[in-house]
Amino acid sequence: MNNTRRNKSGRVQDDFGTKPIMRKLQSHRRQIKKLGVKQLGLFGSAARGDMRANSDVDIVVKFDKTTYRRYLSLKILLEDILGRDVDLLTMPSVQGRLKKQIKKDYINVSTY
Repeated sequence: MNNTRRNKSGRVQDDFGTKPIMRKLQSHRRQIKKLGVKQLGLFGSAARGDMRANSDVDIVVKFDKTTYRRYLSLKILLEDILGRDVDLLTMPSVQGRLKKQIKKDYINVSTY
């Protein structure tokens, strides 16, 4: 999948920098909220702004009530919205070194 386009000067623009990802996710707020999402945030390369062509999007989520069905439905929805693989973690499952790394990179997309 080619997710790049060229601007007027001919330079390639990536549709998957931090801001475009946030805009796409915020434009689907209603769908995301219907799945019981209370908070959604980016971390990793998407949050740092150093994504590559084959990068996935790292997202951490807090549900009002976590169920496998909600988790899987959200993962599928996010991958459809972004057109990329999504590494989806739930806030309660994040511990130790990973928790510290997420806190370092974390950008809140939305609180519902």
